[in-house]
Amino acid sequence: MYLREYLYADVDKIRSLAAQLMKGVPEEARSTEKKMKQLTLGMKAVAGSVNDWTSEEYTNRSLADSLFGDLEDILESEGWLFDISDILQGASTDYSTLPKSYSPGTLVRITAPGLLFDARFVARVLGGLAAASDGIATLNPVEDQSNTRSAAGRKNQQKKHNVNEPVPDTLESEIHDYDSRILGIEASTLRAIVKISRGLFSPGVHLMLTPRGDEITITARLQEGGKYLETNPEILFSRYGTARQSWTLVGSIGAYSQSASSDEVGKQEFMDNDTINRSKFANFVNYFMQFAGHQGLADMPQYPGFSIVPLAAYRTIIKLDHLELQTTDGAAI
Repeated sequence: MYLREYLYADVDKIRSLAAQLMKGVPEEARSTEKKMKQLTLGMKAVAGSVNDWTSEEYTNRSLADSLFGDLEDILESEGWLFDISDILQGASTDYSTLPKSYSPGTLVRITAPGLLFDARFVARVLGGLAAASDGIATLNPVEDQSNTRSAAGRKNQQKKHNVNEPVPDTLESEIHDYDSRILGIEASTLRAIVKISRGLFSPGVHLMLTPRGDEITITARLQEGGKYLETNPEILFSRYGTARQSWTLVGSIGAYSQSASSDEVGKQEFMDNDTINRSKFANFVNYFMQFAGHQGLADMPQYPGFSIVPLAAYRTIIKLDHLELQTTDGAAI
């Protein structure tokens, strides 16, 4: 047995699958115990003691957290769930054979190093960085090292900033113009980073598993409204950081990425004489988006890789059998 620390759990889907396998899902477990005991010592005429007591224990607990663990065991034992961690990490694995062995819709479990990413967090960190830099420059004015910035130059720079002002209600609007002499980075550069982030990743928490470095990427979009340990991006990343760490992802294979080329985009046709063929037009647009995904410019699995429709994402809580304490000089206590 091991404990799971859940990053995400789609409770509705978990209950749906469990209900199909278990013929219904219990909502709670209740245990009531009543104990009564009488004990008489010695003769009543001489000495006696009657101890009567009643203890009633009531336990009412939600099965939400334990349900997935039971479901995972059942799915694996009955051949519905496949752990493909070792297959993906194997250097000899041919990506092209995966769709034949594990078609879309197959339930899989993957444990591999993974990255968390959220464009909202990027915007807020860079917005805070810009604000802090501006505050430091206000409290501790920095002289212009070149000493050649004229009033006209400052006006031109301000005009440039005005031209590049962010559109309201976008993530980059959190980064305001600031005195860039502390950071050495213009506000427009920070806003460009945020624009790219929200263009490549729709705002929200993304989990990307990289079992063989960056050679293959398995992506999972963790849907808003699901069960997170913490929905606030700042708290989420302050706890787990931005570096790779081992995550376990359980879910169904959504889609395999496909290779695409710009030459093929130009060959797509959707006109039949003077009319638009709706299915051909949809195929044309979809292929263009496939090409954008292949280039990494769309929020979809990039070739080679595939997406996962997640049931749960978690990491295993490590239980230490022994803890050897050491002194500052390295000697064991």
